[in-house]
Amino acid sequence: KNYAERPLNSWKKPGLA
Repeated sequence: KNYAERPLNSWKKPGLA
C-alpha cells in the first residue's frame, strides 16, 4: 500500500480499517 506517502488517506480507508 501507499500509506507511507499519505498515512492520513491510509487509515481513513474502510478497507484498511
